[in-house]
Amino acid sequence: MVILAPWNRSSSSVVAEIELVAVAGKPTRECFIGPLWTYRSSDIDSKLPVYQPEATACVIKTIATSRDRFLKDVLAVILGVEKVTDTRLLAPPLIERGHTITLPQAEKLADETKCYKKVVMPTGKLVSKHKTLFFVETGDPRSPIAIGTIMPGAYGQEVPNLSVYMDWFDFDFPWVAGHHLFVRNLDTSKL
Repeated sequence: MVILAPWNRSSSSVVAEIELVAVAGKPTRECFIGPLWTYRSSDIDSKLPVYQPEATACVIKTIATSRDRFLKDVLAVILGVEKVTDTRLLAPPLIERGHTITLPQAEKLADETKCYKKVVMPTGKLVSKHKTLFFVETGDPRSPIAIGTIMPGAYGQEVPNLSVYMDWFDFDFPWVAGHHLFVRNLDTSKL
């Protein structure tokens, strides 16, 4: 069992602010396809609507945390709600405040922020830059939010490569130190 630290403002921060242009909609099955994407979770198509809508220009903040914790605890503070035991209770305010993104936006963000870059540590060890999380609407009233995870692909490949996974946001999702979270329309005064 891993014990994650309680969230506090000083351990999370905005590491990037991206002004994202309008992004065209497209079928979900056409998202995360192409040379950049070496793995695409098969359940993306079953968990999400068949079409991803057009998205207007917006500002995306990238948040990082310096300590391991549960994502629901960070979100409760950001949303200004009491801590919750059922993560599904966080879905309505995430949707109402416009904090979700579409899959085409996630694709564009992954490319623009170079999620696929590798980092060479002072010891000379090559490591993945980080995992990046994002929220997407499912259209399912029982579980209205899914959480996507973009991960740098296999080591040693000459070309940039990414993998993408999708999970229901209905469990205590761990947020590991150093990983990033894309959030649209975020009021950073609560960080």
